[in-house]
Amino acid sequence: MRITPTDTQVDHLKDWEPYVAQIRDCALVEGAAQYGGEPRLEVRLLLEDGTVIKDWMSLRLGQRQGGGVSKLRSLLNALARRPESTRIEWFDTEDLSWSYDGQAVHGLLRQGQRVVLRGRREERPDGEGSRFRVVTYQPAPVSRPAAQASATPATAAPPAAIPSRAELVGEPSPQAEEDDSIPF
Repeated sequence: MRITPTDTQVDHLKDWEPYVAQIRDCALVEGAAQYGGEPRLEVRLLLEDGTVIKDWMSLRLGQRQGGGVSKLRSLLNALARRPESTRIEWFDTEDLSWSYDGQAVHGLLRQGQRVVLRGRREERPDGEGSRFRVVTYQPAPVSRPAAQASATPATAAPPAAIPSRAELVGEPSPQAEEDDSIPF
């Protein structure tokens, strides 16, 4: 019998390349003792090629120790199509909702949402192959509605007529050309 590592599915992923992913599911899990034992959010992401990646993030909305924003904040802002550093007032661990103004719910983290992720491959701590570590999230490209995508120049509205300079400014008067004084 030949035994091979089971986690070879990330070998084709390149460091820092953008990958469009869909959230397959997410749940709160107990954090490992080696990471402080705090609860974490586990997100399973489905890439367009069928690869499934798990990502774990702390339940923090501030800055990382390395200087960037927390991964949870990066994910939520990407889903909301906001700049990565946009402040989030709260994240509710019961319904996975978040708010920017502290009052109204802005969004819910749920299955099917799309984001772009970037990361890097690294050796697994147990030495059994490599893994892909997600580093940051960005908004996914917006697909155009079918009606817009099928529009052709023949069906598109013609451009509005652009007025000439003479129509905008008016014709110069002969008197204006003779008067070279500077008005005060």
